[in-house]
Amino acid sequence: KAEDELKADRIIIDTTGWVTELEGRELKLFKALVAKPDVALIVSRPNECIQMEKILGQVTKTIRIDAPQLVKARDRVDRKEYRKYQYRKYLANAKTTKVSFVGRKILYTLTFTGNELEKNELTRLEYILGSRVHYAEMSDDHVSIFSEKSVPEEISSFLKAMYGHRRVRIMTGAEFMHTLVGISGDGKMLKGIGIISGVDLSSRSFEVLSNVDIGENDTIMFGLVKVNPLTFEEETIIEKNSIF
Repeated sequence: KAEDELKADRIIIDTTGWVTELEGRELKLFKALVAKPDVALIVSRPNECIQMEKILGQVTKTIRIDAPQLVKARDRVDRKEYRKYQYRKYLANAKTTKVSFVGRKILYTLTFTGNELEKNELTRLEYILGSRVHYAEMSDDHVSIFSEKSVPEEISSFLKAMYGHRRVRIMTGAEFMHTLVGISGDGKMLKGIGIISGVDLSSRSFEVLSNVDIGENDTIMFGLVKVNPLTFEEETIIEKNSIF
């Protein structure tokens, strides 16, 4: 957009400071592969970002710049409190919108990626689970089921054997509460963020607290962070490998 519409001569992409963990370094690498920058500027103190410099150096030219001495490094607590302040400020005038999780564009690699099961299959699942099933889907490697009640773990094992799938996820909807989401509009531009503040299985929908208008054609992008919509405290980081 900067190149085509704004006719910018130079474009500077200010990335995050997340560089000390594997996921952060991978994120920087993928950004560089997509953006194809002419040069990557690494602003750091001595003996910092050594891995990042070597990684980006294989993609583009790198230039190291000493971090200004006046810049104070934030520890984890400081950064968490700053994010809390930003959440509260950003969502000060937020409103709640009901968003269907069926028939909508959702970017999430764990659920909402399969084919919805037919009504007769839902009836069979209800008999096995002893609970009302509002939605279920099957993909290449997993079965996701939305049930009104929690069920014993051995039922998941039974369903794995019955369907011949490696993963079966039985959910009540509570698993998605307080999940941070992004809202993307036309042109793949991020309109804003929101927090899932409610789940209504009967209407197969989420309630999303956000300060942007969520259109029917907008894409909902699920994050891995949970934020309390009342206190704006970060509650947890969702572990992908532990939720099946």
